[in-house]
Amino acid sequence: MNLTEHEAGVIFWRVIEAVAKVCDVHFAVIIGRSRTQYPSQARHLAMALCRDNGLNVYQVAKRFERDRRLIVFAARHRDDMVATDPIARAHHEQLQKMLAAQPAAAAAPPLAAEELLRELVAEWDKPASDDGELPGFNSVLSRARKFLNGRPQP
Repeated sequence: MNLTEHEAGVIFWRVIEAVAKVCDVHFAVIIGRSRTQYPSQARHLAMALCRDNGLNVYQVAKRFERDRRLIVFAARHRDDMVATDPIARAHHEQLQKMLAAQPAAAAAPPLAAEELLRELVAEWDKPASDDGELPGFNSVLSRARKFLNGRPQP
């Protein structure tokens, strides 16, 4: 199934928003670079669900700014987690139900995700303080700016 960039973006944000809600992880952590276990597992789950919902490996890799091989690994990792971990299985089932209940193609990305991105940019688009910056935050901020620059203002 060939999706336009807009359709791929809508699906991506639907999945990110659902995973953030079910796994109780902020969306910026899911699309960020954290390598700790829980955010990483939530990210792998989101990557695999993007694939399950019609995005191809290259579209998922572009949206997460990762190598396509990691996307394939994430799908395998998700399958292993679901097979062995009852919590991961419950999250996966809940996410599948949530995503199936939502319309397949919406006119715009979920407003909650867009509002959070706007807050993220507004809050952190300030000069760095003397005590340093959060590691990896500039990467998330850069992706948020790219997303917002491509969207019409309300």
